[in-house]
Amino acid sequence: MASNPLLSYTILVVDDEPTNTKVLDKILSKAGYTSVVTTNDSRETLALVERHRPGVVLLDLNMPHIDGFGVLRQLKSQLEDSCPPVVFLTAQGDQSSRLQALQGGARDFLTKPFDRAELLVRIENMLALRQGEEERLRFYSQYDNLTGLPNRDYSIRLLDDNLANRQDEPVAVLLLALQRFDRINQSLGHEAGDRLLCAFKDRILKMFPQRQTIIGRIEGARFLIVMLGLEAAHFSNLADRLQHLLDDLHLPMQIDDVEFRPTAHIGASLFPKDGRNARELLASADTALTRARSQTDLAYAFADAATDAQVREQIQLETELHRALEREEFFLVFQPQVALTDGRIVGLEALLRWNHPTRGVVPPGQFIPLLEETGLIIPAGEWIIDQACAQARVWLDTLPGQSALRIAINLSPRQFQSNNLLEQVKNAIKRYHIPPHQLELEVTESLLIEDFPGTHQLLSQLDTMGVRIALDDFGTGYSALTYLQAFPFHAMKVDRSFVSTVGGSRKSEALLRAIVQIGKSLELEVVAEGIETKPQFDFLRNHGCDLAQGFGLAKPQPPAEIEALLKNGYIKTLLS
Repeated sequence: MASNPLLSYTILVVDDEPTNTKVLDKILSKAGYTSVVTTNDSRETLALVERHRPGVVLLDLNMPHIDGFGVLRQLKSQLEDSCPPVVFLTAQGDQSSRLQALQGGARDFLTKPFDRAELLVRIENMLALRQGEEERLRFYSQYDNLTGLPNRDYSIRLLDDNLANRQDEPVAVLLLALQRFDRINQSLGHEAGDRLLCAFKDRILKMFPQRQTIIGRIEGARFLIVMLGLEAAHFSNLADRLQHLLDDLHLPMQIDDVEFRPTAHIGASLFPKDGRNARELLASADTALTRARSQTDLAYAFADAATDAQVREQIQLETELHRALEREEFFLVFQPQVALTDGRIVGLEALLRWNHPTRGVVPPGQFIPLLEETGLIIPAGEWIIDQACAQARVWLDTLPGQSALRIAINLSPRQFQSNNLLEQVKNAIKRYHIPPHQLELEVTESLLIEDFPGTHQLLSQLDTMGVRIALDDFGTGYSALTYLQAFPFHAMKVDRSFVSTVGGSRKSEALLRAIVQIGKSLELEVVAEGIETKPQFDFLRNHGCDLAQGFGLAKPQPPAEIEALLKNGYIKTLLS
């Protein structure tokens, strides 16, 4: 049974008779009150109240030095609104004394001898009222009366509390200001302005999950939004959310039968880059808000100018990326996969590149994450499958002896959400008459962890078709061994982070050996990624690894250059 929170209040008993205070102490303690303070000297009352902050004072009337009326006047004059409820408990029960006590500010008046049960009920009722008053005061001290959101001080405290539990996990602090709010107050009145603020608040709340967000009203038409659940460091994703929020806030509103089209600006700061505590982050966001409001082309701005420029560059790049496929700006390069025993080219991994008309070749690290975030990886992935198979057909037709050459293609987890990945593969194989075993599809552990519906079935269908399935970046996740047994893999690719440890500690080399042996024991082809040096090549060859790829063997190259390598058939740069 839950304990009664009222029992934690302190009860102060003031009575010049020690017998009376002992009896009351016993009654209250037996009832469950954990803090009972007593005194037989009425002159101590004020000091005891200031020290213990009691929930109720039980006060005798007839006492030497200062009588009960004098004590009540003293408490009221010194403590004013913070004076605790006073209950007179006295043998003097005449009407005049009762009236004088209540007029003086006493909350209740009981005569001795009193009924024990009645006394306890009256005390409990009074404490319940006090608790309600305290909760209301606490609410009004922490929350905005109009919107019910945390006020400025409480928002700052909540933010600081959350920052204290984080190391360098990213947090975004947004200061959002509704523009032209004063004009609404002037033209339609303050009540209309209040309704506008509440409607504005409702739109903000719909945009953000409460568990990962602090939303408060700072002052006037300014709101604070703290985004705690940031997982990615890609600023463009945050910028998209800001723009989406502003687009929603800018939709028309009906205020007193008048259509109002609100406009807002946002200033954003990022923890820990722009500040280590709430006040620093708010100041940085305020600076960004001022910049956004001063420039007509900015709806939002970031505190750090370099970050701001980076975000806008990312947004521009994303816009241009949407047109890249239709403008045929993508192309494929291929990186050889080489047999460690003799340097023979066994396979080629197809890799996407973007030749921008003004930027030139955009580094993959800049645009591949954007493809993932925007969902453009789905049409781009279909294009990769089609073009890789088309190029394989060219090599099969023009170069003799390439019937065993494999083309490896990375699949994104997003492609498994498209519902037609199987048909894309089937169509490409059929269109270009590619033997299914020459196509190898690489999936990462993140796909298996996310457990999209039908993933296992789809991989099994691809396996039944004869398409090879490889687990990419083996060892970087938590459950790779489980997945190797559960899914129909033909190969596993050892992540470059393990390959780079060759020549380092004995433990790291032992781990790499163990990974290779796991693959061999499961009858999988083992491919090492990121080969850059001869010691790495020799170590993996000596410990039974099958294939290797990396810049130390050959960089990703366009089809014409790959054709020259295929004609030779071998890469022996690290064999000698």
